[in-house]
Amino acid sequence: MGSNGAITPQSLGTGAGTASFTVNIPAASAASGTIPQSVVIALASGNGKMTPLTMNLRSTTTGCKALIGGGLTCVATVSAPIGADAFTIATYSGPNGTGSKITSAQTKASVQAFNKSACTPTRSDLKSLQSAG
Repeated sequence: MGSNGAITPQSLGTGAGTASFTVNIPAASAASGTIPQSVVIALASGNGKMTPLTMNLRSTTTGCKALIGGGLTCVATVSAPIGADAFTIATYSGPNGTGSKITSAQTKASVQAFNKSACTPTRSDLKSLQSAG
């Protein structure tokens, strides 16, 4: 806070912002391999440090919901350093990031203070995530 009690805006590269990731899991009947049970999101490179997030991919997990016709969509939100960051997203066959790694890819995002930054893998990132299953 500034001396007058106002919030001082954070400059690029300092502090933390929020990044969100949407993970879509197909219905078991449409899947072409092992169905992921968890996802781990970690900072690959950026302007600081971030505690990796591990999220179980279940309809009962906060941020996840079952889709009509099967499948699941989950939104994972992490606190990440402000600025240009690269994230590693990996899915695993067991809960809590255990078991075999099914897929892994990186995506880049510009994380901003006071704004939630949606992190969407590029087309090549998605191809990497989908082809390893």
